[in-house]
Amino acid sequence: MKFLTLFIALLFCQFLHAQKATKNIYFDFAKSELNPIATKALSNLYDSITDKNTIRRIYLYGYCDSVGKSGYNDTLSVKRVNAVKKFFADKGIKDSSFKVMKGFGKQKPLNKNATEKERQANRRVELIITYQKARVISAAATQLAEETKMIDTSKLKVGAKLILRHINFEGSMHRFLPSSKESLEDLLKVMKDNPKMEIEIIGYICCQTEEFGDGIDVETGKKDLSEARAKAVRDYLMGNGIKKSRMKCKGMAAKNKLILQEITEADKATNRRVEIVVLKK
Repeated sequence: MKFLTLFIALLFCQFLHAQKATKNIYFDFAKSELNPIATKALSNLYDSITDKNTIRRIYLYGYCDSVGKSGYNDTLSVKRVNAVKKFFADKGIKDSSFKVMKGFGKQKPLNKNATEKERQANRRVELIITYQKARVISAAATQLAEETKMIDTSKLKVGAKLILRHINFEGSMHRFLPSSKESLEDLLKVMKDNPKMEIEIIGYICCQTEEFGDGIDVETGKKDLSEARAKAVRDYLMGNGIKKSRMKCKGMAAKNKLILQEITEADKATNRRVEIVVLKK
């Protein structure tokens, strides 16, 4: 007998977390070249990011002290920004990672530029790097995921929330992909073998934040994509003899993400899911 393929959500897992590194890089008077101290500071910052491929955005803001004319300082602050950018470019960081590069000249000073110490504080580039902290998954969760473990539904308790794996949809539609067939058949088999079982089917979408609500189903034009996907599962079961009264449907849009920062297609697929809650056995 084939059992429903299920994966228990959030099993000993920690997911991607956005990280931010900030640093002020200081320059010598009237200079735009990196001095040894500045180079060392940048190197230490760069080395602190273990996986360089997770760098998402770099923001660079250049400043000068009050000495000299505005036009001169505007140009100098941009040169300082470009010097910091070149450091990262030489390390292989792509141009697309640089979100903002701006020189403010002697505008927006931190102080009154009254002393050499104050002027030194204004001869700087403010650097912000956003990146992702690598995903951490326990050995137990990794093993379960790799084995695609088959769980006997007779052992599941009422209230258990489970992810129905391998049910996937066309983009922005509630239409199943061919790869969903086996999992749908497994679910149908379980419902037939357990005639008293009642379930709630919960649909989710990926690729947007909670505040935007549900996605638009391009097949209907309605803003109810996650609910439509849950109903698609229900309709499949109804079409194969399962009573509608045994099933409830709900759309949760982009809430309860399993992967907080969707970077890869696999991340998106993980969030674009269907969950089953056992209401009655």
